[in-house]
Amino acid sequence: ETSVTEKMPHLERMETALRAINDITAILLSVFDDQMFGRVLDVIIRTTSSGLGLFGYIDEDNAMVVPSMFGEVWDKCEMSSKTIRFPQQSWGNTIWGRVIRDRKPHFTNSASNVPIGHIEISNVAAAPIVFGGKTIGIVMIANKPDGITPSDMELLDSITDHLAPALNAWQVINEH
Repeated sequence: ETSVTEKMPHLERMETALRAINDITAILLSVFDDQMFGRVLDVIIRTTSSGLGLFGYIDEDNAMVVPSMFGEVWDKCEMSSKTIRFPQQSWGNTIWGRVIRDRKPHFTNSASNVPIGHIEISNVAAAPIVFGGKTIGIVMIANKPDGITPSDMELLDSITDHLAPALNAWQVINEH
């Protein structure tokens, strides 16, 4: 039989996930515009202790749109073609392109090759937001000081499961 202390980490992880989901639910109930993306992302970054992240959706033209990119990351980015909308042709072999296409989460603790002017990425994790069998959005975290763990992936999974119906409702309302 497993001791109480062996069960603790799992319980703590569940509590962490529940706290994050409660915080996200409060945001979804109060803010249902583009600001929702940044506020939800703040919770995800805080909960996972990551350096930065991204929360975006797939629009009706199959482009990834990232309203959460404004703020600090936007200011630090020195890419010439700065945008919050990434058409499918631009995804290439990016981690987020693969995650959206494969509908499977992915993470790596090795440095990522990024375009010139992009913020340095030391580690990255991405999870698709899937609703009705198709990817409707994505959540990513990056630059976590002590590296990304399978627990972080479990947490992202719980969060994206929770976000799926809300994001779907948001899209139905916002896509004219």
